[in-house]
Amino acid sequence: MGIELYNLNDLAKLQNVNDGDNCIKVLGLRWNIKDDRIETFTYRAEFTNSDVFKDLIGIIKQERLHSAIQAQISEELNKTSYSDLCQGLDILDIAISFLKSVKTSPELNLNEFMTKTLKIESKLPSYKAQQAAKCKHTMSLWMILAIERTKCKARYDKATFDGTSDSLKIPLSDDQKKAVREALKGFQIEQNSLLLEVLYELIILMLDVPMSTDEDYVDRSASSLKDSLLAYIGASLFEEDPQKEDILTEKVSSMFPENIISAQAVEVWNLTNDILMDKLYEKK
Repeated sequence: MGIELYNLNDLAKLQNVNDGDNCIKVLGLRWNIKDDRIETFTYRAEFTNSDVFKDLIGIIKQERLHSAIQAQISEELNKTSYSDLCQGLDILDIAISFLKSVKTSPELNLNEFMTKTLKIESKLPSYKAQQAAKCKHTMSLWMILAIERTKCKARYDKATFDGTSDSLKIPLSDDQKKAVREALKGFQIEQNSLLLEVLYELIILMLDVPMSTDEDYVDRSASSLKDSLLAYIGASLFEEDPQKEDILTEKVSSMFPENIISAQAVEVWNLTNDILMDKLYEKK
């Protein structure tokens, strides 16, 4: 299936933006439209948040990449520099800006869309992602890159979630840390990895959302993190694998500590990441 793209000039008229010198600004990009060719652009980063992803899903339903493919991508990204991870997120933001605004086949290879349609010269920092990710996997890949970038910061003892509200960074007590470690003993590596992914999404897409941007916003900071996790799993923006969703729901319901609140979500993510890294190291 092909791609149905709007004419850039038409998009510019819709946004009422003209930048002069044969250039227009569309979806945060500055395009040179001389001779009707896309020649150069300068990207102005768009803040990718839950509203942006909801817009994307309104055009293309999003699915998670298969766990085995996610693992391969993560392994490749683990060897990638922090700056390359940031650049990967930047070019994905460009793709998302277009995909949430134009009709595109969900089965189209994402790298092909980015390089052939958007003429982006920079490539995704993972060969497996270039091969396997389709447009329906855009949000999943964005999350993988964002998580790996956060892991990279954690490895070098840099502050994680530095752009996230401090209200979600309340420290865990020693007893709470012990309870989390005890609970995650019952998680297999794949389940631990999925929990880390879902925790990240919960923080970014549900907990750290300014009240003014979402009419359905509910302040969950004082509520149980376990309840917030279960609520997010049940309302995930992804077209979930029901079996995988049921397994994670069962694990969280039966094993996750009750006495941890959502305001401690960042600290729980950091600890969950440490536990996962220990498990992966022991597996070697």
